[in-house]
Amino acid sequence: SSGGERSDHRAPMHPVGESDSERCANREGTGSGHRLLGHDGAVTGPLEFVGSDLVHMDKGTFMWVSIKIFRCDPDSSDEALLTALIAHRQYRDHYAGGDPEDQAQDDLHGPYWLAAITPTSFSPTDIRAATHEIQAWADDYRVQGDESQEPLASQVFPFLAGEQIYRLEDLRETAQHEWGWVVGNAGFYEYVVIDRSNSRLSLLVASDD
Repeated sequence: SSGGERSDHRAPMHPVGESDSERCANREGTGSGHRLLGHDGAVTGPLEFVGSDLVHMDKGTFMWVSIKIFRCDPDSSDEALLTALIAHRQYRDHYAGGDPEDQAQDDLHGPYWLAAITPTSFSPTDIRAATHEIQAWADDYRVQGDESQEPLASQVFPFLAGEQIYRLEDLRETAQHEWGWVVGNAGFYEYVVIDRSNSRLSLLVASDD
């Protein structure tokens, strides 16, 4: 557990329309908290990491929403994109603090063993259900204040727009690693949003530590 608010707060992305997506892709982090990585040119594989953001909920809740953005090949199948995501270094994130590139273990994803996650671990959902679930998660501990509600509306929910949305099933009973209890006392909610019209795949995780 972090024992306080997470220290790896990232510079907020703009709400995404097509031009905003390009802005995110071309932006470089300059401050100590900035983790947006700039890449130019065409996608060289199914996925290319663009950048990330961490949106905190109210102080004292230790709740946050992680957003990771990838350029994707719009001609790849959903299964191929999910497979590429699971294999990507940025997916090997235990979400207990620090960038995946700096984490000692690379066989974890949140509270789960990475090896337990396959494309069949994801089920189709829709933007209405995903938005409702994230909002219900945010308000379950206590109703979040305006300082958290506004970022949910402007920085989180826009990334749920896409042709296909997948939700990772709850794997705690069969795949929780030794210290997986540290992450997600209030739940571990993960969505993969495929937006082929903008060649973008978004990974959203709503949880706590």
